[in-house]
Amino acid sequence: MLGREVGVNYKRNNKKIVSKEIVKKISSSDFVLANLEAPIAGELKDEDDIMTFIADKKTLSEVKFIDAFSIANNHINDAETKGIEETIKQLNNENFIWNGFYLDSYKPILIEKKDLKCAVICCTDILNIQISDENYKRKLLWLDSSEIDDCIKFHKNEGYFVILYVHGGIMFSRYPNPKFREILHSKIDKGADLIVTVHPHVIGSQELYKDKLIFYSLGDFIMDGNSDRRRSSMILGIEIDKNYSVTYDLLPTVIKKDLTTDLAQNKTKDKLLKSWNNSSQKLELNAAKYRVFYKNIYRKEIFSHIMSTMIFQIKNKSFLDFVIILIGRFKDFKNMARWMFKDTSKMRNNLEDKNML
Repeated sequence: MLGREVGVNYKRNNKKIVSKEIVKKISSSDFVLANLEAPIAGELKDEDDIMTFIADKKTLSEVKFIDAFSIANNHINDAETKGIEETIKQLNNENFIWNGFYLDSYKPILIEKKDLKCAVICCTDILNIQISDENYKRKLLWLDSSEIDDCIKFHKNEGYFVILYVHGGIMFSRYPNPKFREILHSKIDKGADLIVTVHPHVIGSQELYKDKLIFYSLGDFIMDGNSDRRRSSMILGIEIDKNYSVTYDLLPTVIKKDLTTDLAQNKTKDKLLKSWNNSSQKLELNAAKYRVFYKNIYRKEIFSHIMSTMIFQIKNKSFLDFVIILIGRFKDFKNMARWMFKDTSKMRNNLEDKNML
């Protein structure tokens, strides 16, 4: 997310957003994909609107190590359809590949390296501001879209390894909500070879379903979130051999006080990996037991997020700033407290219940 405080801080200090160590590490990859959770549409009109993510095109110079962006996410329409078009224009100008919107028929990102053919499908299950422009010609690729199933089938028949990159899930939970998880399982059943999800804003978990890997929530790689939980992520490295066998590596990162993203070190690194592994073990429960587990753990996840946010404010802000944030974001804290008593096990995302916003 290149907008909000990240963008303001970059404009003011012209400081690197991602450390040289991470750039060097990632740049050795054949292909790098990321989620672009902020339309590249100029200056933010309302500085007080914390729910609006809008970034300046200059910040794109800081992420040149990325080859392609998914623009199928819940914030892509924050600057309306003109913001979507401006984003596409700027990505084209900077020679980035983008995916998630289409005109007539959807086409995935195709990667061909030696004996390997890979198709990457980028889609979303959530959009904060619905597209109301009746004249807008581009279509957003939704998780429920029949185009996805058709795309999986076609490219599997053509010998491609198919990756599904999904923006969805319930915010602030390390564990996938059961309904969302079932839908992703169905995509494996239809032929997807690997699935990666983003959106919950915390480091999540993984599972092996029918010998296929699903990675739930990689966390926040670039973000200005006001809690330690929202200032960490996993860089997922995937290696696919000529027989389409998969090996992977998880590299924890943290966002420092100056909003620079860097590699996690020592105890912090161990802690993040331990959290990932412990969460992943719970996904070995059968569907019925996992649903019961999720109902109970979700309350704890939201409580942990509230406490993490408050502790972060106390540690990193002045007392006056802390009071201002408590007053200014009282509605958010009130809503999160209400989330603890909400059964989200049958929900796919937060927007299914408008009272959760």
